[in-house]
Amino acid sequence: MCLGGELSLVAVEIMNGAGFTDVKSLSGGTGAWHEKGYPITT
Repeated sequence: MCLGGELSLVAVEIMNGAGFTDVKSLSGGTGAWHEKGYPITT
């Protein structure tokens, strides 16, 4: 996870290359998630 979504895209590529198949990146990152009012835990 990352604030803007860019770093998580890199992580998805790395994990896919390592054989993981069910990996997702949240569009807009956790910042967009928070702006939409979805719950977060700190």
